[in-house]
Amino acid sequence: MGEFPERALVKGAAVGAHIELGRRAAGEIFRAALTQTITGSPHPREIFKQDLLWAFKRLDRNKDGVLGRSDLLDGAQFIGTSLSDAEATGLLRDFTGGMMESATPDQFLSWYQRTLEIALAKVVEVHNVDEFEHYVESALEKPASSGMVQEDGALVVLECGYTHCRPCMKFEKTYELVAKKYVDCLFLRVLGDESPGAAHLCRDVLEVQGTPEFRFFRGKKLLHVMRGADKSKLENSLQSLLKEGEVGYALQPV
Repeated sequence: MGEFPERALVKGAAVGAHIELGRRAAGEIFRAALTQTITGSPHPREIFKQDLLWAFKRLDRNKDGVLGRSDLLDGAQFIGTSLSDAEATGLLRDFTGGMMESATPDQFLSWYQRTLEIALAKVVEVHNVDEFEHYVESALEKPASSGMVQEDGALVVLECGYTHCRPCMKFEKTYELVAKKYVDCLFLRVLGDESPGAAHLCRDVLEVQGTPEFRFFRGKKLLHVMRGADKSKLENSLQSLLKEGEVGYALQPV
């Protein structure tokens, strides 16, 4: 007997989400390696157009003026990394926005700008369970500004909302301002009606009861849940969960 259509849909969405996460991870690794080659540091930053075009020409191994899959596979060594066939194909799709077999210099420049904006974002959007778990796992190794890595990692804050939730949408900028202030925390956001994967995360995994809802994790453990678009309440919750050496710890009430 075949799978129920709903189960097959969820299974297919999970596979698709895993592939998409792999593409994003490969893209970020490629961006970091490219930035390292040009600037000497992998940290995200603006790069002059002429420097990016210089890198494009070095990646263009067959010198035909565009980047194809073989160029990426061979050229990745130039920036000190490597790509699998699947990663090169996925990266090429990111460059071109579709299924084109080669990327132009303009498409390469646009791709870098898009990935830079994502890398510099203070609030990271998550769209499914795989992405959420990936970022919670990555927080275990995230160092504080002081250079200290907490034994159970950095504090993770997840905002759960919906696009039809007016308080959620109005609080968006405030949440981003809070994220810029508490730089040692990892801030995530999921919109439960944005995609099937996001709906599954909010409804079935997190069982969100009301929005906006904020969940606080450290060491992959849920520490606290608060609801409501209240900046003071959010900051008080944050401060109560910070540890010595993290920005904002000194603001804890005595």
